[in-house]
Amino acid sequence: MAVTLTWGIEAVKTLQSPKADFITEIQWYLTAVDSDTYKEKQTDGKEVDVPWSVRREGTLSKLQESESFTAFADLTETQIIGWVKNILGTSSVASIEKNTKSVLESKKTPSQAPAKKDLPWS
Repeated sequence: MAVTLTWGIEAVKTLQSPKADFITEIQWYLTAVDSDTYKEKQTDGKEVDVPWSVRREGTLSKLQESESFTAFADLTETQIIGWVKNILGTSSVASIEKNTKSVLESKKTPSQAPAKKDLPWS
């Protein structure tokens, strides 16, 4: 089992103050994709291998102006992901990544609830 974590940006919201296209909200996501796969039946009846995956999402809002400013047209996803991780902090990022991997693992091996069994003398 090799899990690949990928951070991304879904959307941003901007205001025209204090500067043009000032980002005030960032919608981020984290996907975890496992190298293990499971079989999924398609609508045509064929089975295909599908990787196990989980997606977590979050929003950072009410962002504040910093001393450095990059024009909106010059921003990169990598730069904004860096902002997200910086704002969340190292321990929160580590926790989000760990929890996402845990959710992925529990999806692969769900816990089994005890099942009611008919009594042999019934």
